[in-house]
Amino acid sequence: MQIGSLGPGVLVDRYHHDLTFRGNTIEGPAGDGVTVRSEVAGTPRITRTRLDGLRAGQVPLRNDSPETFAVVQTGNSWQE
Repeated sequence: MQIGSLGPGVLVDRYHHDLTFRGNTIEGPAGDGVTVRSEVAGTPRITRTRLDGLRAGQVPLRNDSPETFAVVQTGNSWQE
C-alpha cells in the first residue's frame, strides 16, 4: 500500500481505533507523515512502514493523543 496526500500521509481522526499499520510506504506527504488528532483512543501499532520525502519542519509521527493512543512502533524507517 502506498499513501500520499495533500495533507498528512495518514490521518487518524477522533474516536476509538485498534489500528495496525504494517508494511506501508508514505511518499512525500504535504503534512506530517502520520498525524493523530486529539480525542483519539485505542491500541495502535505501526510496523515496518517506510516514510520518504519529509520536508523541513515535518515530523514522521505527530500524536496529539499520547495518553490515550500510545503508538507502539517497530522497524519503521524513521527509527533507523
